[in-house]
Formats: sequence, structure tokens, C-alpha cells
Amino acid sequence: MLLALFCAVSSAPSPVPPSWCQRREAWWARAPRRCQLIRDDPDGAWQILVELVARASDQETLGCVAAGTLEDLICKHPAAIIDRVESRATQDARFRKAIARAWGWTLIPKEIRARLDMLVAEERRW
Repeated sequence: MLLALFCAVSSAPSPVPPSWCQRREAWWARAPRRCQLIRDDPDGAWQILVELVARASDQETLGCVAAGTLEDLICKHPAAIIDRVESRATQDARFRKAIARAWGWTLIPKEIRARLDMLVAEERRW
């Protein structure tokens, strides 16, 4: 139910033709709700993240997921989430691409960042 609500809000139609900037603005307009979920329910946020990565319709959307939910989840809960991130990335090339597009590297402990760097060594970063 939480995923359905999150996806419905995240994919609400825009009155303006979509572009990267418009999607980005719509994405960040929902940042308080996303941040609350990541802060209060990282396990629920993880489940949603995996689904959002799978449903990303193009590279721009994948980049928004990476720069939003993925980045925030890693920055807020690095030690708790790194094993899941590594496991998922070894199974899912799309997830690796998302990791390569996440920023916030200065907010992640160095040992966690080193593990992430190893995962995406072959991926093109933005």
C-alpha cells in the first residue's frame, strides 16, 4: 500500500510536457515526505527504492531516483543499508547504474564510500 501511494504521487501527471527539469522539480517538491519515510522507516524506504529503480522508465528518471531516495537512504543509514545495496548491485545492473548516479559522497563514511566505489568502478558517473 505504501509503495502504491508513493508511486501514485511520484507519477502524477504534470500540466506541462515532461522534461528533466520539470521532473526534478516535481520530485524534490515531495522531498519532505520522502525524507520522513527514509528517516522513520528505512526498511520501507528500501522496498520502495528497489521498486522505483525497477520502474524507472528512462535514464533521467533513474537519475532522479538515484539523486533522491537512493542517495538519501545511503547518507542517512550507511552502515544499516550497505549490505543490501551491495547484494542488490551484484544482481542488478540497473541498480548499479543508479548507485553511480547518486551523489552525496562527502556525507558517506569513507569505508562505506569505498565499498560503493568498488560496485560502480565500471559504470559511467554523471
